[in-house]
Amino acid sequence: METTKFPPDPSPPLDERALGTEVADTLGAMIDAVIAAERLARFAHALRAEAIDRAHLFTEATDLSFPTTGGPRWSREVAGRRVLVTELACALRISERAAENLVAESAALLHDLPAAQEALRTGRIGYRQAQVLIDHTATLPPAGVAAVEEAVLPQAETLTVPKLDRAARGLRERLHPESIEERHVKSVADRRIETCPARDAWPGSTPSSPHPRSWASRTACETSPSSSTPSLGRRGRGRSWLRTCSLTCCSTAP
Repeated sequence: METTKFPPDPSPPLDERALGTEVADTLGAMIDAVIAAERLARFAHALRAEAIDRAHLFTEATDLSFPTTGGPRWSREVAGRRVLVTELACALRISERAAENLVAESAALLHDLPAAQEALRTGRIGYRQAQVLIDHTATLPPAGVAAVEEAVLPQAETLTVPKLDRAARGLRERLHPESIEERHVKSVADRRIETCPARDAWPGSTPSSPHPRSWASRTACETSPSSSTPSLGRRGRGRSWLRTCSLTCCSTAP
């Protein structure tokens, strides 16, 4: 009996191990491209901070207070700041508040946090990590800024933004050159309540006051018998109203 012979398979099965290596190499090359793009973006953020700070120094050194509309004459400092913020807001299509933040952050990186600026320029940290450093050193006296930057910057190169924020908060408290009593006096003087409109047309109140007073007012609202009484046509508005009134009283009390 003659044995039937079949032609060889024109497409032999691929080596699964070689295929897996090829897929991994392709994906790795794509991730490397993302990393390179991120480094370029970080370098661009550093260049932007330098350009904004140069414009800031120029407007500070130039008298831009001459009136152009016949209105009141601004002081030299106010005119320079207003002109810079307005020009940045128009050029970048952002709000004036966002432009003011960019000016302040750029000045902090260039003058207060030079090591963080260099890390941003070389791509070792991102702009969000730089913002965490700026936020945690903004209220420090000059003597404490360098110490916090030196302690936090190495962690900024390896941690995510939320983890870095927690680590920076702890280091900031330990390295703060002022005593807790001095900072408490300052925080009492700076306490306030800000009311901002929300998307559903209901305003929201954000208190800024010493922690014990704020916590006490919140606890009083949550444990009050009337805190769960609905009002203004929506369930839970009574608690929000009571909390706002309590926070107002606690924040304005001596």
